[in-house]
Amino acid sequence: MKVLSAVLLVVFSFSFYGCKAISNQPIDNQTDKGKDQNKEKEVATKPTSKDANGLKGDAVFYWGTLTIEPISDRQSRIIYNGKKTPFFKEMEGMEFVSARIHKNPNVYPAQGDNYFPGLKTCRYAKVIKVESGNSLLVDFAFNGGNIQSPKKTENTDGYFFTDNRLALKTLIENKDRKEEIVLEDDKVYVVKGMPEAKLSKSILFKRSGTGKNKPILMLSIEDGFDNAANGNGRSKSFKQQFGGSDFFILPNNNNNCIFEEIDICPTIYTIPVIQKGIGYRYFWLDKEIESSQKRICSIRNSNMDAVRNMAIKELGKEHPDMTWDLPILGKCVNGGIDDGNDIVALTEYSLMNTSWRSSTVMVFKGNKKGGRAGIMFKVVGDDPKNPVQLVENLEVKKTSFENIPIKFSSVGSHTEAEILSNDFNWYMMVNQDWNGGTSTNYRTFNKIDVEVNGTTRTIHFHNNADFRELADKTQAFVSTEKANIFDAFPKKGTEITWYQSGVKTGILKKVNNQTIDVWGYQFATNDKLEIDGKEYTIKKIEYQTKDKSKTKYYIHYWRLTLDGPPIVAAKPTILVKESANEILLDGKTRNCKVYVNRDEYSHLFYTNGKVNMHLENVETYGYWRSSGGGVGKPKHMYMAATVAYFKNVVTHNKGGVGAEWVPPFFNYRMKTQGDQYRLVYDGGNMTINQTKRNDFTVLVKNRPVANGSLISPVMGDDLGMAGHEQKQVLKLVLNDGDVFSIKDLKGQAVQLSAFGKCTLMVDGYEGVYPKPDDEKLKNRMQGISILNADETTRLTIIGKGGKAPIKCTAKEIKSSNQVKIELTDWEPVGELYSNKFISFKFKENADPDFSKNVRAIGKNQKDLLQKKKKTK
Repeated sequence: MKVLSAVLLVVFSFSFYGCKAISNQPIDNQTDKGKDQNKEKEVATKPTSKDANGLKGDAVFYWGTLTIEPISDRQSRIIYNGKKTPFFKEMEGMEFVSARIHKNPNVYPAQGDNYFPGLKTCRYAKVIKVESGNSLLVDFAFNGGNIQSPKKTENTDGYFFTDNRLALKTLIENKDRKEEIVLEDDKVYVVKGMPEAKLSKSILFKRSGTGKNKPILMLSIEDGFDNAANGNGRSKSFKQQFGGSDFFILPNNNNNCIFEEIDICPTIYTIPVIQKGIGYRYFWLDKEIESSQKRICSIRNSNMDAVRNMAIKELGKEHPDMTWDLPILGKCVNGGIDDGNDIVALTEYSLMNTSWRSSTVMVFKGNKKGGRAGIMFKVVGDDPKNPVQLVENLEVKKTSFENIPIKFSSVGSHTEAEILSNDFNWYMMVNQDWNGGTSTNYRTFNKIDVEVNGTTRTIHFHNNADFRELADKTQAFVSTEKANIFDAFPKKGTEITWYQSGVKTGILKKVNNQTIDVWGYQFATNDKLEIDGKEYTIKKIEYQTKDKSKTKYYIHYWRLTLDGPPIVAAKPTILVKESANEILLDGKTRNCKVYVNRDEYSHLFYTNGKVNMHLENVETYGYWRSSGGGVGKPKHMYMAATVAYFKNVVTHNKGGVGAEWVPPFFNYRMKTQGDQYRLVYDGGNMTINQTKRNDFTVLVKNRPVANGSLISPVMGDDLGMAGHEQKQVLKLVLNDGDVFSIKDLKGQAVQLSAFGKCTLMVDGYEGVYPKPDDEKLKNRMQGISILNADETTRLTIIGKGGKAPIKCTAKEIKSSNQVKIELTDWEPVGELYSNKFISFKFKENADPDFSKNVRAIGKNQKDLLQKKKKTK
């Protein structure tokens, strides 16, 4: 009892005095049995032997039931405050990872300290001693979010596990193993980091089938940070702690990799970044440039939210900073097998009744050497009412950060931006365009918005393109806290001279007597300048990019339009008299918005038109991006995709087919092999954005939502199309020979372009009232608008039982012989702008065939159009 009292006194002293009371010596030889005497539990035993594969599915989760307190500079005590699962003896030697309770120093990580600097993150530790059923010691001092005064954290989360990374790698790469690997039900197998296991033999992971719950394979890389010190590449020590960045490496062979009834679950916490630094990349990686195989990589009947559901059940709701981020499903640039003429086998990557959420779901392209269209991306859900979800995880792929405190200062020829924040550092902004430079590094992305005297001013960072011109700099990134802005903020008295070789900034060009181009300085409108003794005011600033004509690399500069007398000198010199940006150098810290002026990297999909796609009963959240590698005319059949099937696919957040994903080679197959090669739009709600007639043909069936723009669509049935819930305009182009139906389409305007002899069926079609609550417009509607035509146009519109106006504004329509309309049982409504039921650009009274070609009968069999008399 005396020993227990003495230890309690030490703990009390530490709690009262903070870090000053932390001993520098480990205390794992203490014998007291936990710190809560009234609820002390005896140490239980729980068998945690390896299974037949050499793996341990022993992970245990604690949600909101842990108290964690540092007791030395190398140890913490963890107290369990719950009622369900006490600690057990076999936890000794297991790993532990906490929720975000530890504040990291704001410096680049030291060896083995691979977590985001300056932020409060999760941290891993090892259990060194189980003291009792509710008390154990770990070999890391969690500081509770305070470096100066470490403190106890209560009611927090964490989980214990044995890392299976090396065991899995050994198992997968063993050529003598069985192809079927059985994981035990009711167990959670945790993989810390990624094994980067080479698939030397086909493998099927399946469940034992005896327990209540499926086995879980959890990927754990909580807040892992893999950036190298310069923000370019990977940290050398990261691999030692977390392994590689990919789960499977797929050599050029025909080995399959299938998971059946295994719940693959994501890491819980991932720091939001622009692009780089979060540790893992791909679940399946085929990095062979000329890979040629017919393998199947498939995950079937997996629940990515199995662990998440545990957390919600225990906590009532999840913590707002939980991200649940999976790696990218796969990357492959050239799969399948061809016989020299056509594809004879595909490489399939598929999700069957399995959802996926990651920064990007897949990166598949058939655009390397040979350009083989041999990759199939297949996602199928069995239940239309419970669709598979493919989610672009924007929680970890941010483009902007608000309320970042920044102090600006002059350093050499540029400006330095220093962050003074516990929640943000420059590593979170690292991306390929800023640090690595790419083929598009002539663009600027990174910016800062700062408020000066009530006005928001945008500061351009400029990226690698400018900095590569400087002998002593290669990139904007400097450290966790500091980054370089290429341009200097001008000060009163700054002299800017004409650019010359060897001098990296200056005046590049005199555009005219009122306009000059300046490189290396960020001005503001209304700044005052002096040129040849005369005063000028900047009245306009334009952002410009120069190619390599004058400099070695691309550069970014400013075109200044000046208010003042004509500039006489051919090569003037500028003297700064007043600079609005100079105030930013006053040493004060200002709250800023830091952001990248572009959309998210890679997006939901990153593919091209050579990739076959089959999606069925799927919801997508994110942008469908195409690399452009599939655009063009194929030379061989094996370069042309064979499948573009989308059944009951609902897209959100700019998802869809067209500008985002172009399958132009379908037209090539259709011409050579028949019209069965079409993009099938089978029910659902997708964005179809066709921009060229010869890219692909859309087969419409099962009443899909009219969303986007269609060119010469083909009717697969007589059901027509469904209206878009946001009442967006349907853009429709019909060409010679086309017959299409918008049967029963309601609450949606149609913009029509018609060329050649074509027919639009409009049975049951109803337009949309733009403002149904506006009494003045209650009898006006947007319906069918014929916008474009030519001299070949011979359009027929036939409909029964509808309600909409028809308006033709195409000047090429000279008479009703080019547009014939036959409406029956129709309800006339005034068009929004003209307030006419049917209207044309030509004079209807002067058309002798108007009453023969344009007819509309109401529900009471009344002629809805007054007879037009020919003018004399």
